[in-house]
Amino acid sequence: GKGYLNGTQTHLEFLPERTTDFIFAVFSEEFGLLGNLVLLSVYLFIMWRGFVITANASTYFTRLMAGSITLTFFTYAFVNMGMVTGILLALRAEAQPGVTVGIGDLLGHEISNVRKEAAAALGEISDPAAIASLERGFDDPDPDVRKLVRWALERCRAAA
Repeated sequence: GKGYLNGTQTHLEFLPERTTDFIFAVFSEEFGLLGNLVLLSVYLFIMWRGFVITANASTYFTRLMAGSITLTFFTYAFVNMGMVTGILLALRAEAQPGVTVGIGDLLGHEISNVRKEAAAALGEISDPAAIASLERGFDDPDPDVRKLVRWALERCRAAA
């Protein structure tokens, strides 16, 4: 690569949205093949670790949570790297997780998505602690989450 902050295509603004959509192109130009291999190794390690956590999870909910976070992380990274390198044809804005918007934003978004799936899964459980946890889903700003929470609570109460 050309070195940190020495990329010509990046800093002369030939790349649109260089801080979000094309962050992998910026990274590639500045750190080269070895930098890309290190970045890919880090991503693969994080995904492997996520799958290990998923496989060792003790409950269905934790398995669902860990698996969906891991797969979403993988999907975002694959789509971003694929569109920048030309493997994927469509160029659409997808932030690269942990690099552009930070891991906190990714986790917040993912927890909201997992809560939707978990509401459906918990619909078959009559554990009072699970129901209390599920009721906190009514505070979610997403109307789809609230709808699924309501449906799951009805199923929980019917099963009890």
